Amino acid sequence: FPHPEWEWLFRRLDHSAIYLKIAGTYTAFVLIAGHGFALAAGLWAVAAAGISLKMVSPARWRWIGLALYLGMGWVAAVLGHGVFAALPGPVVWLIATGGSLYTLGVVFYLWDRLPHHLTIWHVFVLAASLTIYSGVVIAVVV
Repeated sequence: FPHPEWEWLFRRLDHSAIYLKIAGTYTAFVLIAGHGFALAAGLWAVAAAGISLKMVSPARWRWIGLALYLGMGWVAAVLGHGVFAALPGPVVWLIATGGSLYTLGVVFYLWDRLPHHLTIWHVFVLAASLTIYSGVVIAVVV
C-alpha cells in the first residue's frame, strides 16, 4: 500500500463496503420483484451493525464479520422466497450461482497459507459479482 498510515482506514472501508454490497444487491431484487421489504430492512440493519464492528475493531470481530457476510447472503436466499418467486427462473439461478461462488471463495480467503489466496478469493468475487449483476440486468430487461 503506497501510504501505510492510511491502510487501516481503507481496509476498514473496504470490508465495510461488503455489507453495503450485500444489502444493496438484495434491495435491487426487492425493488424489481415488489416483495421482501421487511427482509431488506433487516439486512440494512445488519449491514449497519456490521459496518460498526468493522470500523471499531475489525480484527477483534473478524469471525463475526465473516458470519454476518455469509449469513446476510444466505438468509436472503432462505427467507426471500417471495422475492425469488416473482423473478424469472434464470435470474434466480444466477443469484444462487453467484451466492455459491462467493461462499466457495471464502475457502480461499481463509486459506492464508495458500500462495495468492487473496487473488483467488478476488477472482471468485469478480465471477460472483458478474453473475449476480447479470441477474439484475436480466430482471430489469425482462
